[in-house]
Amino acid sequence: VVMARGMKAIGTKVGDFEIRDEILHELRKFQGNPKTKIRELHDFYEQKVHRLKRRRLHAVGASLVWFSPLLLEFRGQQIRGWLDVLAYGDTSQGKTSMASRFMEFFQHGTMISGENCSAAGLMVGMERFGNKGFVAKHGALPMNDGGMVILEEYAAIDLQIRKAMSESRDLGVCRASKIVQAEFLARCRKLFSANPVDEHGNTGWMRGVPHSC
Repeated sequence: VVMARGMKAIGTKVGDFEIRDEILHELRKFQGNPKTKIRELHDFYEQKVHRLKRRRLHAVGASLVWFSPLLLEFRGQQIRGWLDVLAYGDTSQGKTSMASRFMEFFQHGTMISGENCSAAGLMVGMERFGNKGFVAKHGALPMNDGGMVILEEYAAIDLQIRKAMSESRDLGVCRASKIVQAEFLARCRKLFSANPVDEHGNTGWMRGVPHSC
């Protein structure tokens, strides 16, 4: 038996963040020519964050996921603003290393392995509640609503599960409609990584010398 006198939502650094005048002043350093600023950001990442050489497109693409707004105002309506980015390439080329170092640097994100990943673990699961039947349980995506998810080994996830994820990616919701009716918000930024798959369905297949970004 759990006794509770009240409940309070748990805050996060991202959820509790507020733009103040001093922060606006600091953000002015990013004003200027977009190409120049992206080059400056990449140089900083390469020297201070991921420390991987010749990975400009990869680093900029990955970091943009963290920077993407949750929602955008367009013609009087709020539309999806969060980004989904796939880093695709041969094994041992720094995909996991870059994602984990960005996650540590930004102090934000959850990393999940796609190997042995289930639909219940990612989206909506079911849990027996005593003798009263089942209750819906948040998967990793709803648990990170408004946040950031790094999904490793995306190619290892079953194709049917990837198809089921399309609604959460497009609309930001995860639904259950079989044993229990449930709907959870899952508006999270996602960085996927995947290795090439050979004709036998094996990942990690080396295809020769990788192309440098």
